[in-house]
Amino acid sequence: MTRISPCLADLLDVGEAIYFADRLGLREPPGDQRLPRDRWHRRLDVAIPVRCLSRWARPEVVCLLEELLGFLTDDVWTIRFRRRSIEPRQAEMLNSFLQLRTDHIAVTLLSGGLDSLCGLVKLMVSLNHEMIVPVTVVSNPRVRGMTMAIVQELRKAGVSEAEIMPVHLRTGISGVGRAKDDREPSQRARGMLFLLAGIVAGVLSGSDRLRVCENGIGAIGLPMTPDHWGSRATKSMHPKTLALMSKLVSIILDRPFAIDNSGLYPTKGNLLRVLNDNRLLPASKVAASCDQAIYMRNGEACGFCTSCVLRRVAVVAAGLKSALDDAAIKYKVDWLDPMWRWDSDKAKQFYAMREQVERVRKATELNTGFAGLARAFPDLFDVVTAEVQRGLEAVEIERRIVNLYAEYVREVDELVALIDRPGWGRQATVTHLIPRSIASATG
Repeated sequence: MTRISPCLADLLDVGEAIYFADRLGLREPPGDQRLPRDRWHRRLDVAIPVRCLSRWARPEVVCLLEELLGFLTDDVWTIRFRRRSIEPRQAEMLNSFLQLRTDHIAVTLLSGGLDSLCGLVKLMVSLNHEMIVPVTVVSNPRVRGMTMAIVQELRKAGVSEAEIMPVHLRTGISGVGRAKDDREPSQRARGMLFLLAGIVAGVLSGSDRLRVCENGIGAIGLPMTPDHWGSRATKSMHPKTLALMSKLVSIILDRPFAIDNSGLYPTKGNLLRVLNDNRLLPASKVAASCDQAIYMRNGEACGFCTSCVLRRVAVVAAGLKSALDDAAIKYKVDWLDPMWRWDSDKAKQFYAMREQVERVRKATELNTGFAGLARAFPDLFDVVTAEVQRGLEAVEIERRIVNLYAEYVREVDELVALIDRPGWGRQATVTHLIPRSIASATG
């Protein structure tokens, strides 16, 4: 057995430090005099103590880290490293949390959502691994309970002989004596801590890669409305994020390390087809997708956030509505319930997704392939650039992207066809719902 090396301990500490700085640096502090359109951006100056200072203080490492954080959060980061002077933490003196019993190990992230569940199941049924290590960052007891329930159900399902060995990294900011509004809710740097936790587990397991799984629509995160630019759409699993993180970690470790997203080119509906097995339904039913923590604490889902809507789109497209969605989730707002009264205020994010779909439809109906789609969504060039670095041909990447969004339009149309509500149709728009100061600045 091995102990956590100083280099790996630094990776975890850097991830934690950035996570805490992001959470404690409010985007709109009390008394903020900036215009609404300017309040998203911050300047963050962070000093981080590390054990292996010579590795972290290199200009190329600092520049790469600041570029990664800028892309993730839309902020200007100044990172300074200094030598860690205190004694090692107790955790560093213990043996590694991974007791290796085989060379055939796969490490993957498990967030508790359906996408990461699909990635875990695909690894289980691939027959290429004797042990699978799902890694979860636990910021509250609900996350730990949910991921453990998923693992227990998968073990009982008997779909694989692979051993599942979950790893949990606990983190969080104590709420004792703190005001409820002293933490930034956007948490755009949180994904970096998740990735670093998985990378450390991967290195300790003897692997040179980390598996993640997030559907292409969510991972790429194209803007839905004029004010939905940059990291206002989360970039945690964006191909550029994964490429920059792989490069950064490879430099720090002085060895190649890759991060692979198996869900990048399928839609969420296509991903969910791997769950079309009665043995997997119990695990699927405990996976959550809602962005609204207040509802998840009560065992519900809001039904109106984009994550809930995309889940409904995917479940319908995968043919799992009756088997999974109806029995698994209690939605606070259920657009598919014919007795539910249409609420235009609650439908803002629904309209936003619809506006995005119409822009995609218009771009793809011109039959100009990737060029037309990228003209409407220039952010797609970042995807191609990042994927080319992984060795894929640009033409093949562009073809997959076009197919991804064409399928996405078909899946959303399928859900919309099930909804019979006034005001919902191909011409629905959210322009009138965007605050005028933001719309005029970004439109």
